[in-house]
Amino acid sequence: GTVYSKGFRLAKRHADVADRFSKLLLTLFGTIGSPITNGGAVGFEVRSSALAAWLLEIGGMAPNKKAIPEAVLRSSPSIQAAFLRGLFEDGSVHEKRGVLDHIEWSSCYPEMVSQVRIMLLRLGIVSGCTSYDPRRLYIYGAFAKRFKEVAGFVSKFKNDRLLLPTGKATRYRIPCLKSEVPKWREIEGLSEYDYQ
Repeated sequence: GTVYSKGFRLAKRHADVADRFSKLLLTLFGTIGSPITNGGAVGFEVRSSALAAWLLEIGGMAPNKKAIPEAVLRSSPSIQAAFLRGLFEDGSVHEKRGVLDHIEWSSCYPEMVSQVRIMLLRLGIVSGCTSYDPRRLYIYGAFAKRFKEVAGFVSKFKNDRLLLPTGKATRYRIPCLKSEVPKWREIEGLSEYDYQ
């Protein structure tokens, strides 16, 4: 979404995500907002300079200053999972020949990508980036399935894609101690290659 001086709005390709936003507006702020459309996307807008100012105070939502709010980073795993659920609505679930290949999310802020990777690791989800584009984050194989169990998406379309058979395993290394390996082995589909 976008926060600006006189309000905020959210427009998404999937109507169920926009509907969820509308329900949250009613629950949190007592308004459903005004319906908007933008190039095939649907959503809602709230015109309120007071609410916009409050949202900007939380941190991380200002235009050109996106970040994970400190309150989220210090929160419990369940709150972090809920935050990631909303954040990953800007991501995608890739299918290849009827198989779940990977989840992809990107940000133009590499530090934010690093923070998201740590949050995912705390939830038992290994993700990675390529050296040529550290702004793109990928989740493969069994970890994409784990993402559905732990966080999931708001969008039914994306959640349904996570029900496909799993594709290739991850090739990203997990930085952990040998004593921690049995815990990681509980996640189906991992091999010795996945540990360093």
